[in-house]
Amino acid sequence: MRTMGMRRRITLAGTATVAGLMLAACGTGGNETAKPKNEVPAAATVAPGDAKAAPAAAARRWKGWLVLSDAQTPTLGTIVVNGKGLTVYRFDADTAKPSVSNCSGACARLWPPVKFTKKLRLKGIPRSSIGNIMTKDGICQATIDGRPAYTYARDTAPGQINGQGIGGKWFAMAPDGSKAGGGLVPGPPGQGSYGY
Repeated sequence: MRTMGMRRRITLAGTATVAGLMLAACGTGGNETAKPKNEVPAAATVAPGDAKAAPAAAARRWKGWLVLSDAQTPTLGTIVVNGKGLTVYRFDADTAKPSVSNCSGACARLWPPVKFTKKLRLKGIPRSSIGNIMTKDGICQATIDGRPAYTYARDTAPGQINGQGIGGKWFAMAPDGSKAGGGLVPGPPGQGSYGY
């Protein structure tokens, strides 16, 4: 009898620990195993098809989804954009393995983290490369190939890449999580755009 009581307590304690790890990794649900440093594969629904609507109409259509797609630029080649057509960036002060965001507070207000949701609509980005982490500010942030993803507050319209090269640490992200264009900074530092 005593042995059964001890086993039950150990099992309950183990369950609480696993649940805590999952909550730390953006509350992804009970069917996944948490990885070290809060990196968890996205348990997501990937929407089929490719919407050809303008970015504003597409943003309304896919509200509540994490929408990421590839876009061609004349100077940087292929970059990642969000559902509003805004450029997605990476920060050289972050790490990918393990996934760690080093942008919080005022930094995260200027460089908002791309928020992770379980519903995904992807074009040109492998589903297997999408993950998530919990930031220091308590935001569930999407990662691409382990690299935390951001937008730039001063990109106010689709096609802008005004954050490219800022501080020598911020770069438009390619679909594999690397620096688009190898980190090239077109024209005046931090300025640029692409067409649709």
